[in-house]
Amino acid sequence: MAKIKLLWSTPDPEFQIVRATRICYDSEDKMDSRWEPTENAHNITMGKGMQLDAPMLKVVLGKNDEDLLRKVMTNQHNTCLRFSSAAFHIEGVSRVCTHQLVRIAHFGILQRSQRYCNEGETEFYIPEELSDGRYKEFMEQGRALYDQAVKDGVKEEMARYLLPNAATSQINLVANFQGWKHFCKIRLNNKVQMETRRVAAKVCRQLYKLAPIVFEADYKKLQTLEL
Repeated sequence: MAKIKLLWSTPDPEFQIVRATRICYDSEDKMDSRWEPTENAHNITMGKGMQLDAPMLKVVLGKNDEDLLRKVMTNQHNTCLRFSSAAFHIEGVSRVCTHQLVRIAHFGILQRSQRYCNEGETEFYIPEELSDGRYKEFMEQGRALYDQAVKDGVKEEMARYLLPNAATSQINLVANFQGWKHFCKIRLNNKVQMETRRVAAKVCRQLYKLAPIVFEADYKKLQTLEL
């Protein structure tokens, strides 16, 4: 099952969009957002021996700033969304799925390399349509052939030709909010393959928590998805 982790995002992303947008209208004097304390401070683990204290304060949009942001979204002035970004780590998805993800032009992408990483213990994502044991057996045979090739001295970058697209992978994706809006637009669709659709839905839920006005329409689309 796919695991989606938010790596980082622009602090107070909707406020940053509003602040950048006001230059278009020479209306910086109308900014009315305010600082408010967060409910609880907490530690974010960033790696071995690395922790970061979450901010004690957050920005709450005032009426003028919220109205401007809603105007931006209504008019689809999506270039304003470039002033906030987010990065996600996605794992447990098939190479089929990652092939769909890397086709988004707006993304910065880093993916686990089958050239340099040994994939002998890779797991498989098996969709319901291929849950028959025969198909899984064929996939296992591909992995066994991969293992044998590596044992025979074949480099991983060549042995990977024997792996099925069901082999799972990990990928990091980063984009500004304009890019993530585009992602939600084309991947939150019942015509999209189920695995990719579920990934898009999980990402959308997290984006909505970060920026509920920006991603409100996308979040509502989740109600129409078959998941």
